Amino acid sequence: MQEEQKMPAPDAAKNTGALWAVGLSFVVIIILAVLLFVIPSPAKNTTDTATTTEEVVGDTATPVKPTSTETASYPAAGSRLMQNGVYVTVIHFTGKAFNPASVTITHGEEVRFINTSNLTMDIGPQQPNASSPSYSALNQASAKGKGGIYQVGLTDIGVWAYANLTSNPPIKGIVNVK
Repeated sequence: MQEEQKMPAPDAAKNTGALWAVGLSFVVIIILAVLLFVIPSPAKNTTDTATTTEEVVGDTATPVKPTSTETASYPAAGSRLMQNGVYVTVIHFTGKAFNPASVTITHGEEVRFINTSNLTMDIGPQQPNASSPSYSALNQASAKGKGGIYQVGLTDIGVWAYANLTSNPPIKGIVNVK
């Protein structure tokens, strides 16, 4: 008697092919998930300050971009940056004004003045009004030309006025430290 060779049923062959397709799809999905979520993406360009600065309105912070008069090499005027664990608010000296002319920060935070003008910047304390004292911490050691930076931490709560002492009349601004 001859033995009959058994061939798999056509349905079994279809099921085996379907199982391979499902298994292969599963492996591809796992590989894509690892590539997208586990392997870190390349570091962002840290020179793009427009994406790393924030404008603070009330207690919320939103990203801001430089205006057309500001160059990308400076953080945006009025932006609030985290630097070495301390918030720093940026003020531009434009030669005609401080931008923004008034900022509010929390005590212990810092203010960074950047000279974006062709004039000399020399920050000095002013009396905000006749009954208020000036804040001696707002006293730049030496005048700075275009691109010059003066950064200072403010710890005393109050409304503090400052001016660019090299302009005539002095261009003024206010830092409200809460």
